[in-house]
Amino acid sequence: MAESRRRVQSRHDLRATAVVSGLPHSFFTWQREVRIGESASATAFWVLIAFGPAGLVAINVLGLFIDQGAIATHLIAIADAAPGSFGDLLVTQFTLIASPSPGSIAVDAILVVTSLWTISTAVAMLMRGLRRGYGMPIAPFLLVRAIASLAGLVSIIALGLLAFSIDMASTTQQVIGITCASILAFALILGLHALAVGRAFPWRNLWPGAAFSAIALALIQLLWERAASFSPNASPQYGAITGLVTSMIAVWLAAFSILIGA
Repeated sequence: MAESRRRVQSRHDLRATAVVSGLPHSFFTWQREVRIGESASATAFWVLIAFGPAGLVAINVLGLFIDQGAIATHLIAIADAAPGSFGDLLVTQFTLIASPSPGSIAVDAILVVTSLWTISTAVAMLMRGLRRGYGMPIAPFLLVRAIASLAGLVSIIALGLLAFSIDMASTTQQVIGITCASILAFALILGLHALAVGRAFPWRNLWPGAAFSAIALALIQLLWERAASFSPNASPQYGAITGLVTSMIAVWLAAFSILIGA
């Protein structure tokens, strides 16, 4: 009897070892077939392009409800939290835009159109990657791109309001802000999964991947802040391109984490 138990246990151990050792091979095979890296690169490219116009749109919209001088002051505080990073360079430009000025309706309209186009393209690339991950054919996403444009703009405004309400010097508010941002990220990612696959998969099959991606995004954000703290030290040797490269890697990892949730 004891010998039989040892044989059964040995079989179970061998099977478990085979499963664990086969996971990396299965993952890389799946990743190569669905081209997750390619989709993440395309998404990151369009997201980086969308940063500028989308940020300006958010500032202009916030300026309708909040004093632009207060927005500029808050942006300076955010930039001081990560000096030398790509975000610092971007926020510096946003600060100039957010300074009180009469503005231009034509310029604002161009910014809105540009931001909607770049955001919708990035989201479309992301959803194509999600469909590949779920083993579904690529769809044109004409209607979905329109929905993604509105969702992207609403998300930018929501994140802008969230960033404005957080006191960067307060640890408690930072924790609250990260928690709220994680919940918002989970809801947005779950919505992306649902829009990408339609009714092919029930919601209960989508939320674990969305939760994994939201947690991964929070970890990437922490790593990005850590990397940004080294940017001032690297800038004298490599110049301002250091912050850009760091941000490109962070955005690619963020897109990859969302796609791998499929």
